[in-house]
Amino acid sequence: MDAVTMSHSTAPASSVPSTSSNASCTKGENTSTPFRPTGKRSQNFEITVLMKLDTIIENQKEELSLLRRLVSSGDASASNYPYEEPLTEPMDTIDDMEQTKEKLQDSSFRKQMLRYLGAVGGTSCGDIVRHMMRKMGTFRLWSFYSLRGRKGKRSFKSHPLCMIVV
Repeated sequence: MDAVTMSHSTAPASSVPSTSSNASCTKGENTSTPFRPTGKRSQNFEITVLMKLDTIIENQKEELSLLRRLVSSGDASASNYPYEEPLTEPMDTIDDMEQTKEKLQDSSFRKQMLRYLGAVGGTSCGDIVRHMMRKMGTFRLWSFYSLRGRKGKRSFKSHPLCMIVV
């Protein structure tokens, strides 16, 4: 064998460090101890984290008690808010949009619309917005609108419904 080949040959088994665990350990037992800094910075960090955790726990307890009081008083129940769908079917014309714009001046209708559209779900923000748009209007209606009103279309951004969707 030449020198290059010899340098890559395997060493005898006795000279290779063992990667097996200590013989006195049982299977699955971790013999290594985690690194734990013992300096003053580490102690300050631990104290800070524990204090913040205590604060979070106290805030959670306060919020939980407030929620329990709300539920027990009956103010948060859905029966206290009579629900009517503000749109029986999606809008189809620009006139429908203008009528809705006028209705949105009324705060009770606006709240109804917020509840109606707020109940729409989806897996992402984009999905939620698409579902809201489908509930509010047809594809035919939305073909007359763009967000900023470019290319001869009407601006949806200036319509009060845009603020509800956003």
